[in-house]
Amino acid sequence: MKIGVMALRQAQGRIDAEQVRREGDRFIENLGQALTNHQKKVTERTESRESWVHIAMVNLMLKRLQPV
Repeated sequence: MKIGVMALRQAQGRIDAEQVRREGDRFIENLGQALTNHQKKVTERTESRESWVHIAMVNLMLKRLQPV
């Protein structure tokens, strides 16, 4: 019955403040998780690129140190 009452209120354009707060909290939590996941991916990509550049530089230096 509570669901029916909520549906009627929503249909009439009334907004339940508690429901808005819960949905807002859920949205913020999901946004936080998405940003954390994005940050991890960016960090992984950056570390991967840094490693690749480091390896390339070491290889270049080793080639320069080898006698011709």
